[in-house]
Amino acid sequence: MSGKIFDVIVVGAGIAGSSAAITAARAGLDVLLLEQADTPGKMNMTGGRIYTRALKKLLPDFAATAPLQRRVNRERLSVLTGDAASTLEYFHDRQDSADSAAASCTVLRKSFDPWLAGEAQKSGAKLLLSQRVNSLIDREGVCCGVKTGTDSFHAHVVILAEGASSLLGQKTGLVKKHDPADYATGAKEVIRLGAEVINERFNCKDGEGVAWMFLGYPSTGQMGGGFLYTNKDSLSLGMVLGMKDAQESKVSVLQMLADFKKHPLIQPLIQGGEVLSHSGHMVPEGGYDTMPELVGNGLLIVGDAATLCLNLGYTIRGMDLAILSGMAAANTVIRAKKAGNYSREYLWSYHDELERENVLPDMKLYKHVPGFLHNERLFSTYPKLVNNFMQDLFTVDNGSEPAWKKISRYVQKAGILHILKDVWAGIKSF
Repeated sequence: MSGKIFDVIVVGAGIAGSSAAITAARAGLDVLLLEQADTPGKMNMTGGRIYTRALKKLLPDFAATAPLQRRVNRERLSVLTGDAASTLEYFHDRQDSADSAAASCTVLRKSFDPWLAGEAQKSGAKLLLSQRVNSLIDREGVCCGVKTGTDSFHAHVVILAEGASSLLGQKTGLVKKHDPADYATGAKEVIRLGAEVINERFNCKDGEGVAWMFLGYPSTGQMGGGFLYTNKDSLSLGMVLGMKDAQESKVSVLQMLADFKKHPLIQPLIQGGEVLSHSGHMVPEGGYDTMPELVGNGLLIVGDAATLCLNLGYTIRGMDLAILSGMAAANTVIRAKKAGNYSREYLWSYHDELERENVLPDMKLYKHVPGFLHNERLFSTYPKLVNNFMQDLFTVDNGSEPAWKKISRYVQKAGILHILKDVWAGIKSF
């Protein structure tokens, strides 16, 4: 293939890259999809939940073959201290299918990514595995291909879907050197329990599941938290901590995950489970204001490499934004081929595609959330306050006291000005 010129080369067969390859190949473009691992998804630990609206847009019939785990119909948010937890839960019994507009499902990337890359192959894309791209081929300021360890591949456009590290993006100058304040580091385990055990412990029916976020312990008062997703017969359990805090912390993220597993709320849920896998990952959490330049001459950036991830505290979005950005990039290349123009100025319409797919509007909408979450009181003061108040509220002792007095006492402990300031900041952010 040394003399062949592809219409587009996609670097990375994750969700964003495969989505781009599917969209471009279905339009008749000659597509090369390169993956550095020997299996797509092998090195990806990301979350466990996908909002299927985007997946349906990419593959309308996805529900018939996609390796989905459980449809989420229970949302839980807990604030933790070392020995207590207060939990807010939302449950719905709508019998909507996985491909309905409002649905979200848990997934395991180890099975989901190979399936999606397989769909790219079915659409006509050529997939090459174990291909680590070391550099881009630059001809007079225009990207026109990639170099691996032993081969060179040429194309009119290269789409970078290489994940949060985005080393190639940094080499081009489009992606700035990572600021630890804008990223988080995560650790996750997949723990097998069996479908019947999961149904019993989480009060679920077959095919239904839980998405659960945790705030406070054991992130030791730093920006971070835990997550739990129920799969068919296993759990995805993990911790995420702001990278800057992780660098300064005396406790490692792995130790935090170990402590998280021992928490009295969590330990009974995973008791008897078998750890199938464990992994770590870097997560972009800086939001809209930290997005890199997305377009160069013959070059587009998608997914985590474009920092398209939203951590809203109560939920995390990344996979749906990856799909939509991959589709947007591919549609941009499709138009560029028709025009015979692969310049930066012409490819700039990628931004218009991201607007139409509601990727940029959503990123802009929550642009202040990362700043709001960089507030130590959210991870230390308020979890303790909430759990102490709940203990006080549900304890009957020698004397009685009106609930409003109890609330007033805890408000005074936290500081009324701090609370008002944080409430107002939250309102503006969300």
